[in-house]
Amino acid sequence: MALLQAAAGDGRTVRLGYVDANGVYTRHVVVPESVRHGQLTAVDGAAPRRFALHRVTTAELAD
Repeated sequence: MALLQAAAGDGRTVRLGYVDANGVYTRHVVVPESVRHGQLTAVDGAAPRRFALHRVTTAELAD
């Protein structure tokens, strides 16, 4: 979570591993905007999106 908060503050790109409610694993390259209330709000491609923090499996800086 600290990495996501720092990336949001700096506008850095992050690679996420994410498991959805059906157990399907996906990877996303996002620019985090905020981390609060158990949610990551980020830009995924050109669209804003919310990710449940408890479903994030990995997070690493992409740049």
